[in-house]
Amino acid sequence: MNSSNGLNDDWDGNNLATRYDETMSIAQQRHRDDIRRIERERKDLFEQQKQEIQTIRNEQQTLKDKLEQSKTRNTILSNEIKTLREQLKTSLDKSKHDDELVAVLLKQQQQMKITQEQLQKDLDMKIKINTELEQANKLDQMKQTNMSKQLQLVLDQKETKIRELEMHLDENKIE
Repeated sequence: MNSSNGLNDDWDGNNLATRYDETMSIAQQRHRDDIRRIERERKDLFEQQKQEIQTIRNEQQTLKDKLEQSKTRNTILSNEIKTLREQLKTSLDKSKHDDELVAVLLKQQQQMKITQEQLQKDLDMKIKINTELEQANKLDQMKQTNMSKQLQLVLDQKETKIRELEMHLDENKIE
């Protein structure tokens, strides 16, 4: 038995060693597979992180570009606002001067209207005086014409009387 038992023991020892080797080999294979899987996962993770970093860099560059564009746009808009403020100030100053000019022109217009009204009153007064003078002149002319006629009539009468008297005197001289 001993010998059969020893054989069995040998067989069991060999078998165990083989089994141990197989188990070790399977375990090593699993470890290798795990290591490869971990390396692959790490590599994939590294590639993924690398892509994420590139994406983030691209986004960062895009944001930098947008920031620069925004700064440029803000500068342009600030300049436009400055220009518009200057134009508005100029327009307000011009409007103020225009208002002052309009006020002066309205005042002048009012003064001219008053002057025109005064001149019209003076003209109306002169026309009235002129009309009255013309009527007075016509009346004087009529009076003078009448007086001339009356004087002419008196003169004619006196001449007639003088002739009569001269004739009468001539008649008396002859007699």
